[in-house]
Amino acid sequence: MKKMTAAHVKWVVMLLRTWRHRPLRWNLVQERIAAEFFEGATPWTRQSLQANERIKKAWDEAKKRLSGASASVTSGGDADPSRATELQAELDDLQERYDALIIRHRQLAYNASFLPGGANLLIDPLPDNTPVQNKPKRRKASARKR
Repeated sequence: MKKMTAAHVKWVVMLLRTWRHRPLRWNLVQERIAAEFFEGATPWTRQSLQANERIKKAWDEAKKRLSGASASVTSGGDADPSRATELQAELDDLQERYDALIIRHRQLAYNASFLPGGANLLIDPLPDNTPVQNKPKRRKASARKR
């Protein structure tokens, strides 16, 4: 069985967020995954899919949406509601990833503050490692002859 990568997770989340068929069942989702990634082989189990936090959240949202528990909000001017749903799903995914990065940044900044000179590490600008900076400086020919 293939290892689940970030690209696989993103694809499954998008599949669940744009799922329109009723009922929503794990075996139907697994069939779509098998057709996309496994070419007839056994896809990931329901348990391994549910173990991923992003997939589980997308599953719960899709289940709620398809059961009619949440009112779907669509603007009257949308010509293609499926495209709007797709874009909203992508926006939600990006927002989740951004929030996770913000949390990670705060953790790293907090940890860096405990290092010797950590406050300066957070304040000082990053070094410029461009090739121009790394070249040794040459002396002028007239300066060498003296």
